[in-house]
Amino acid sequence: MKHLTLDFFKEKKDKTLRLLEEYLLVLDDMQSNEKRKIQELKTELMNDKFQIVVVGEFSRGKSTFINALLGRRLLPSSAKPTTAILNIISYHPEPSINIYFHDKSKPKMTLTETEFRQLVAPKDPIIGDPESEREYEKQIEFLQSIRYAQIGYPIDICQDGIEIIDTPGTNDLDPMREQITNNIIPKSDAAILLLSATKILSESELSFLKHRLLENDIHKIFIVINFKDLLKTEEDMKKVMNYAMENLKPILKEPKIFMVAAKEALNAKRKANGEELVTRRGPIAVWDYERTGFIEFEKALSHFLQYERGAVKLQRPIQRMIKSIDVVIEKQISFERGVLNTKKDDLSEKADSIMKQIEHLEHIGQMALHDISFQLQKESSSLMQWYKKELQTIYSDALKIFNENQYLSIDALKRKIEDFLGSQERNLHLQKLQKIKTTIGDIIDKSSQHVNREWAKIDLNMDQLWKNNNDVTLPSTIIDHDIQSNPNLFSGILEELEEAWWREDSLFGKLLIGVGLAVTAILTGIGYVLGWLFGENEKVKMRRQLTQQFEQKQREKEVAFKGEWGALSKMVQNKYEQILQEQISKFKLQLQQAIDSTKLEEAEIQTRLEKIARWENKLNFIKTSLQSLYHELENTRTAEEYV
Repeated sequence: MKHLTLDFFKEKKDKTLRLLEEYLLVLDDMQSNEKRKIQELKTELMNDKFQIVVVGEFSRGKSTFINALLGRRLLPSSAKPTTAILNIISYHPEPSINIYFHDKSKPKMTLTETEFRQLVAPKDPIIGDPESEREYEKQIEFLQSIRYAQIGYPIDICQDGIEIIDTPGTNDLDPMREQITNNIIPKSDAAILLLSATKILSESELSFLKHRLLENDIHKIFIVINFKDLLKTEEDMKKVMNYAMENLKPILKEPKIFMVAAKEALNAKRKANGEELVTRRGPIAVWDYERTGFIEFEKALSHFLQYERGAVKLQRPIQRMIKSIDVVIEKQISFERGVLNTKKDDLSEKADSIMKQIEHLEHIGQMALHDISFQLQKESSSLMQWYKKELQTIYSDALKIFNENQYLSIDALKRKIEDFLGSQERNLHLQKLQKIKTTIGDIIDKSSQHVNREWAKIDLNMDQLWKNNNDVTLPSTIIDHDIQSNPNLFSGILEELEEAWWREDSLFGKLLIGVGLAVTAILTGIGYVLGWLFGENEKVKMRRQLTQQFEQKQREKEVAFKGEWGALSKMVQNKYEQILQEQISKFKLQLQQAIDSTKLEEAEIQTRLEKIARWENKLNFIKTSLQSLYHELENTRTAEEYV
């Protein structure tokens, strides 16, 4: 029983990889330095996964729902919110559970399924027994030290490249709400918000949607109402669905809403897999799978992943290959053909002149790199001051809201503060991303002006080697025009940075998801639990608790921001130097090819020209095939019917 399939996507991915392999063979034959980039692209494409994140408040049946997706009882149900951790479920030929900690110096811990169940569902302490209470507190402290659990299992749907992220349940003022919004959902391919049919759309859930998720890609959010089996009649089901649609339509415009019975779907899949389902009272009555609502949901999710998300996943590397082929044809093919056909008079002298320019480019490139390093470090202080001030304003205003609304109940106060924090923290996160991008972009642009000018000059002079222009020195007007009409040599850094916030597998994405999870972990341990408040001074206690929490939250956010900026700065410098060295290596290789061409006999030149023609024909064939595949994927994104 398998309904969540990605057959169409797998077929197109295989075709993309075949074309990529053909391209690599040509690059290998050409000894092109473009090969390294395409090898990296191949690795990204092969390792790319569909990430499905499941979110919802505590007691919405997330563990059972995920188990129903997987078709087996893999995740244990967490006994209480304090024991919930982040779980990442992926395919592995042999079952494995590895625990990773916030303290990255600690090695991963490998657990059995039994040990994992005991970990997330510890026995309650014996009240009044100090030893029992201490042991329980120790277990909770250990759970809060966990960054995430990586669960590997030979599951069919995960073998198709699907990775499921199980997030801890959230409620008002839970810091995990912010991290799910800013760090987890943006990098996922689909987000499933799980609701309860018996308590449909609590005010806290509506607040989460309005103030946390609204700015995200809402088209990838699936609303799943669980516990269909607890509703008595079809009329009850219609009422719940209608209520959800009426309340969600103003928020999500065209919400994807499904009602399921996760427990019954899991039992149906277990029975289909040959498990015997019995209790002490006898065999368990199992619903027909069609009745559980999972077929409709899985078909919709499968269609979305393949024809919308999947198309985007493949179009990106296809575009990069097409762009790469254009560069190889325009620069390398044209250059090699040109130098073979050109007159050899004074070519060595011209090559020597260009080599001096390349050495100068290398020198000023290193100077630019030092300047970038200095400027990034300099900006760190001003960025931190800006971020600190913004955080102080948000938390100060949150306390003002508390002071002005003390007449409200505790629950109403929490919700009002959460509504405010939701929009403010989300806006600050987006402002932070833009400020980082703008700052890095300005630094690279200003520090690279001289480098870009010299690069453009060398690029033009290289062309002159095979265009029979006796003057290797070009007018400044031509150079200036070339700089304006050609892209910045280092524009790829900003493109990578732009993708980083939304793609985990990009250059910076792996770094940023790590930072995001670290922030999540730090803040989750703070303990935003206000339910214990009682007595006549409960509002006073609540304010003191909020003040402490905001102060702690600000400190941890500042530490995380500093670490994020430091890591980004280092990676920007590494990428800058990599691009510079690759460009210098390419120029040197082309110069050597030009010099070597002067030593060839006429027959050798003709043989080489024929080989270049074969390369060009093959590259054009691959490019045409890629363009055709790209347009096919583009058309599937607008398809209205399931394939």
